[in-house]
Amino acid sequence: MNLGIGLANILPVRDLVALSQHAERRGWHSVWITEGTGAKDVITQMSAVALATSRIRVASGIIPIWTRTPVMLGASFLGLDELSDGRAIMGLGAGHSWAIRDYHGIEPSRAVARMRDTVAIAKLLFRQPHFSYQGATARVINYRRTVTPARDDIPVYIAALGPQMLRLAGQCADGVIMNAMTPAHISRAAAIVRAAALAAGRDPSRIVIGAYLLTCVHHDPAVALRVCRRMIANYARDPYYAAMLRDSGFGATLDAMAPAFAAGDLSAAASLVPQHVVDALALYGPAESCRRRLQTFLDAGLDLPVIHAFHPRAPDPAAALRATIDALAPG
Repeated sequence: MNLGIGLANILPVRDLVALSQHAERRGWHSVWITEGTGAKDVITQMSAVALATSRIRVASGIIPIWTRTPVMLGASFLGLDELSDGRAIMGLGAGHSWAIRDYHGIEPSRAVARMRDTVAIAKLLFRQPHFSYQGATARVINYRRTVTPARDDIPVYIAALGPQMLRLAGQCADGVIMNAMTPAHISRAAAIVRAAALAAGRDPSRIVIGAYLLTCVHHDPAVALRVCRRMIANYARDPYYAAMLRDSGFGATLDAMAPAFAAGDLSAAASLVPQHVVDALALYGPAESCRRRLQTFLDAGLDLPVIHAFHPRAPDPAAALRATIDALAPG
């Protein structure tokens, strides 16, 4: 089984590198590093991990498509793939609209079209030393690559929640990376991706179905449950995740949480998340319970689970992540 570990870039870079090295020793498939909002850039940290490891794949999870030009994204991954000896994975997403607007002064619009153009330009840059491109949101005129890439097939994953991005992943990407989905939702999403691939004349089996899985490994299930309730409440504040959760059948829970959200009380909202919602969305409790729950996601069609680990507040977050890496190590 391939298994990825998600690492937030709020960690000191040296801790992130040490955790990636430890995950490599324990047999993990990939490390997925976030860019986040108000934090460090992901390219710098991926470069540090690439130089400090030799086998584990190094993925962006995710880079927003608005904050760099498609050509700069492609060029950055040429460098990352060279540093890692062919282990880079480009994970792209639309990002949080409010952060793109407020932090970068960019009005995000036509996200699906922008994603299509970004993936197309990046793949052309990887494969062709000379090209031009005209898309709906981006153009490139007479681009000439002056270096030889380590490989011309750097995998590109699209972050997707809704059907349009899922279909786009099937049409043009190497994989999809989802988040906070139930097994049933993952199964439906995988069907959309594979149908789109087939319609585009591609081999559906070659599109990797990946997803972040909300996870709290803790010996006390009650503690882990509280952590996961807060995680889910935090996601439910976002309109895109709220729509997805409603589509998964959790509309009554979202309605019950609405007054707490209106009052800005995340703790009160978290207390209203029923256990059956946590059971559907998260891996929590002792390691063996998390492994059993993980199997239900694999049975639903998930090819690449990426553990999105949260913990009770601790003085050493890196140590808590290291314990999760050990507890869920493949094999």
